[in-house]
Amino acid sequence: MFDIIRRVEASQLGECLEVIRRSFAPVAGQFHLTELNCPTYTAFITLERLIFESQNGVDMFGCYEDGALIGFIGLDKRENEVQIKHLCVLPEKQNMSYGTRLMTFAAEEAVKMGYRRICAGIIDANERLKDFYKKLGYTEIDKRSFPHLPFTVCYLVKE
Repeated sequence: MFDIIRRVEASQLGECLEVIRRSFAPVAGQFHLTELNCPTYTAFITLERLIFESQNGVDMFGCYEDGALIGFIGLDKRENEVQIKHLCVLPEKQNMSYGTRLMTFAAEEAVKMGYRRICAGIIDANERLKDFYKKLGYTEIDKRSFPHLPFTVCYLVKE
């Protein structure tokens, strides 16, 4: 079943892009997000954006099952915290504990890097995802609206 979580190399970013886009597409549909009304939403991320992030401090990891990439997580190291980026698992592999394993891995990596705080920003109306984070010990700390986003962002943190 589960093989490994390992660092993603630059040559694998195209494969990661496909997994990220496929994983976020159902959420985009659920919340009526399109490239027109929300071009920066992760379902529409570009390879150029992933490359930029990988070259600017975001550590990227893939989750593999039988050698196939099925999930992804980015760890964006900030001044005093690690921010979760693009956490995803392919729709057909969800609810099989891969997301929990990726988040446990992220917490362990953050500690190894000397961080004690991990945060994530999600669509506030996404109750399913919010419940996922809360079951992992995350707490809501803020909600914000931004002019370029057609939804409110909920920020969650775990110390």
